[in-house]
Amino acid sequence: MKRLLALIFLLTISGTISGQINKSKELITGRWDLIETIEDTTHGFEPLLDLTTEDPETTELSDTRKDEVSFFFTSKGEFQELRFGHQYRSSYRFLTNKVVIIGITTFQIFEITEERLKIQRYDDDGFQVAEPDILIFEKSDKPFKLIKEYEPYLTYHQSGQKKEEGTYHNGYLHGTWKEWHPNGLLKSSKNFTEGRPTGIWKTWNEAGKLIKETNHGG
Repeated sequence: MKRLLALIFLLTISGTISGQINKSKELITGRWDLIETIEDTTHGFEPLLDLTTEDPETTELSDTRKDEVSFFFTSKGEFQELRFGHQYRSSYRFLTNKVVIIGITTFQIFEITEERLKIQRYDDDGFQVAEPDILIFEKSDKPFKLIKEYEPYLTYHQSGQKKEEGTYHNGYLHGTWKEWHPNGLLKSSKNFTEGRPTGIWKTWNEAGKLIKETNHGG
């Protein structure tokens, strides 16, 4: 009998936690625009945004900067971030209704409602890390264009010659990126892995002569 009661108790707790997580998933789905950062001065960390404010512990974003940091959560576990004109793609999952992992980063949720999200980032050991401190978002109904896992990039000179070509992976430069001079000759060839420089980078002048070669390793 005790065993049965214990099992019922565990199932009840499990069901409660699952219900709480589902509620958090429902609330977090959609677009969130960053409106404020709060620096935890007890740890001596730098704030996410280098903005001036009368209160050194609180930074309010100006109207012209509110759209520069936005989070978007889909109901299927996909996460995308718009940060100062650059967009990145990842995934998210809840460990509890108060702890969410975005990509490889763990966040504690202090507050989540239909209009407000307050979170703080932690490292793998559960300690706060430098960027960011406490982030406060407000829910937005503005459209958010989702990027694909792989996005080709191609631009041209006014003459019609290729200027730059490459591929983004989850918003990061990935693979080989090439750039051409207006005369059609290759200007540079660079390799990236998820935005990180790798391999041999080469640069040529307008006459096609190799003028620079750099080894960024593997």
